[in-house]
Amino acid sequence: MDGDSSTRYSTGVGQYLQVDFGKPIDARQVVFDTSASTGDYPRGYMITTSTDGVNWTTAVAAGQGTGQFTTASLSGAPVRYVRITLTASNGSWWSVADVRAYTAGGESEN
Repeated sequence: MDGDSSTRYSTGVGQYLQVDFGKPIDARQVVFDTSASTGDYPRGYMITTSTDGVNWTTAVAAGQGTGQFTTASLSGAPVRYVRITLTASNGSWWSVADVRAYTAGGESEN
């Protein structure tokens, strides 16, 4: 999110990370990267999306990470905000160093 993989955001169960892409994009996939903290991936998560930050749609009701990259498919409908909520952890937290979204053309939005 800041272009520096050495910085990270950490969250506990029930907390979330919300990303604002600055404008609606036709996202087909979103990737959450733990970078060097490879063991800090989300054991369980839910992803919601919004175009206005007020009305939210559930994109992934129950997902499970498996390593450094947690990848979730989205519908390709316009989204400006993506929120990932941690629903299960390894006993402590989940960390994210970078978030990328991909459109139908394969372009990345950070």
